[in-house]
Amino acid sequence: MYPPERHREILHRTREHGRANVRDLARVLSVTPETIRRDLAFLERDGLVERVHGGAIAAGDTVPEPASVRAAAAAAIAQRAVHELPADGPVFLGGGEATARLAELLPEGRELTVVTPSIEIASLVAGHGRAALHLLGGGMNEATLTAEGPWALRAVSTVFVDVAFIAAAGVTADGGVTASGTGAAEVERALIGAARRTVVLADHTRFGSDAPAYVAGLDSVDLVLSDAGLDARYAEQITASGPRIELA
Repeated sequence: MYPPERHREILHRTREHGRANVRDLARVLSVTPETIRRDLAFLERDGLVERVHGGAIAAGDTVPEPASVRAAAAAAIAQRAVHELPADGPVFLGGGEATARLAELLPEGRELTVVTPSIEIASLVAGHGRAALHLLGGGMNEATLTAEGPWALRAVSTVFVDVAFIAAAGVTADGGVTASGTGAAEVERALIGAARRTVVLADHTRFGSDAPAYVAGLDSVDLVLSDAGLDARYAEQITASGPRIELA
């Protein structure tokens, strides 16, 4: 089971029962308690749960978007993102649900090379045989199964891509594009610097607040793709900061 699948199941159980226990989750999902604790830390950084002794509870007084809503938004955004793929050449797919869905939609008959730090995305690309694959090496973040750290950054320094597709954890006019972890943010920032164009994929729940790790300012972004649920005021703020924004 990939981390996004575990995260959806953890959120489902937390919302349904009000709380989730680490040991119970580890048993049901067939992973170690340490893996569950890392998953909970990841979800807490996204504001989706609050960790408590022995597990987690639903976050705060707000009701997070259901996982199904985010999944549907990610799928719609990925469908729109297909049109931003070049006819041929290298592209970067950062880790995330929308970029994973884009990996599933890569068209056949194009000479594309996919550069990614994500094991999930690499397996999708390799399984479909639709593009050449370059998997970045480095230290592996076990919660997200993405490579990060000095080795990954050294690999990035040898790469140039036509389009970098970044799945943002947060987007604001002032804070720019942000990620849940510093390791992923460093790799994505380096790839943006090595890309001819940058396209940010972010569903409507990602706007209006910053995630912990800075990736890039909006002046480094060419296009932001979101879904129809995006608040118009956020769209106006992003457009005023430079990049085009389009809704799937």
